[in-house]
Amino acid sequence: MLPECLHSPVFFAFQGKKWRLLFTHRVLLSCEALTGVDMLAANLGNPPAALVRALLFCALERAGAGCTIDLVGRLITARSLRSIRIVVLEAWRASMPDPKPAPAKPKDPRDSDVGPEKLTWMKAWAEAVSQDGLGLSEEQWLEQTPRQTGALEDLLLEQRQREELLCGIIASTMANYGHRAPDKPRTSESFMLHPFAKKKPGPVTGDDIQREMRKLRKA
Repeated sequence: MLPECLHSPVFFAFQGKKWRLLFTHRVLLSCEALTGVDMLAANLGNPPAALVRALLFCALERAGAGCTIDLVGRLITARSLRSIRIVVLEAWRASMPDPKPAPAKPKDPRDSDVGPEKLTWMKAWAEAVSQDGLGLSEEQWLEQTPRQTGALEDLLLEQRQREELLCGIIASTMANYGHRAPDKPRTSESFMLHPFAKKKPGPVTGDDIQREMRKLRKA
């Protein structure tokens, strides 16, 4: 299956076989139904035994192990908890997107600095299936890991940022060279809704600007 090809392999030995552990959105929702823990905001620095049991059971169930949660619970003892937790956390890290750098603060003090909105299941679903978002089917989204969805979101964000920067170049030029130019010149980034993180993409070329100008003329 595609998720297995895209992620680092993490295996768990169970009933004489090695099972590949991955945490897709479907697995996370199943685990949340069992534990009541918000899996989109869960802190897995040192998860308790009950959460380790639920995560392992749901991941094994997805892999086709055909186990029960009681059977998985009997595997977790005071002696085995540490080693099982390590495997579960390795699978968790393989399935989750890498931490993203915080967006750069606006250089212009007049621009608001709004913190990131908390990710909820409703928002994650809407962004995935919306035609203005990723445009996935519900089944595609459920079978993806957050790492896969995060990679698609990164591409979508880069596209949005590039379009916003092109518009920002035009807007800042008009503002800075107009009849009522501000005392402090506005930057193109100050007009962006999705500011860049510390690392910016490559330079915008003249062809990019001309392409954006043609779009504005047609609008």
